[in-house]
Amino acid sequence: MRLHPLTCILSFLLFSTSLALSPLSFSILGAGFLLLLLGYLAIGFERLSNALTKIRRLRWFFLSICLFYFWATPGAGIFSVQGEAVSWWMPTVSGVESGLYRALVLVVIMLAANLVMSYLSREQIISTITHLLTPLSWLGFPNERFSMRMALTLDALSHVQQLANDELAARDRSEHPLMQMGRVSAKVFHGVILGSNAAPCMPVEIHRQPPVPVWQWGIPIALTALILLR
Repeated sequence: MRLHPLTCILSFLLFSTSLALSPLSFSILGAGFLLLLLGYLAIGFERLSNALTKIRRLRWFFLSICLFYFWATPGAGIFSVQGEAVSWWMPTVSGVESGLYRALVLVVIMLAANLVMSYLSREQIISTITHLLTPLSWLGFPNERFSMRMALTLDALSHVQQLANDELAARDRSEHPLMQMGRVSAKVFHGVILGSNAAPCMPVEIHRQPPVPVWQWGIPIALTALILLR
């Protein structure tokens, strides 16, 4: 039996919040990896390649997080003797643990987001977000208009990505990398402007989801209890 879209998105939000707010605990992180492993076993590991590509593109961002924590966190030096003053160039034990933990938390959240995006269709995600924003509509927030704009943005992202890939493949590799970056960015921006002017009007439908099965509410309730009782 498939999980309801609302159950999936609520569970993802609570799962990510639990990891982001959790103290330094590699056991909690390991439990998160185990849950993701079960999820990818259910939908197929071929869906994992897209997430791994995104993680590889962010490798320098993860490295910067690690380096920041390594030297910005006070504590005992990783190579220092007990009681010895920590040299300015030496990372601390607490910094290494915190940096690696925070980088791995982001990796887990990215894997969880990819799992949800692979499991649900775009229409299911949009209709579920519209449903979640319904309480804000009582305060005047245009939840349906917001959802439609998000749908159009997601639809345009695939075209922009294809345009960027084409320009990157056709770039002059003999130029300086900065010149290549600037030229490709200008061509992509120009292509986006031309495409937006020539884009046809497409209808956007927001479908109402059926009620959530009662037993599936146990998943977000369990995650909420985990956040409150940790």
